Amino acid sequence: MKTLSHYFGGRYVTGRHQRHAPVYNPATGEQIVQVVLASADGTRDAVRRAQPGACALFVLPAGAKTQ
Repeated sequence: MKTLSHYFGGRYVTGRHQRHAPVYNPATGEQIVQVVLASADGTRDAVRRAQPGACALFVLPAGAKTQ
């Protein structure tokens, strides 16, 4: 089964906790992948890494954000 990891800070990151959740195709009910569930520490790390990019994006004109 394919596993989707978290992607932040320009790289794929595997969480410390190896908990997963299934993702199903809503049309067929078939499980298509599983996703890694983040821990509280992993979530805080992702938010910390995303803040500089969010600040840079905030000051861009709307047209530039679509490119």
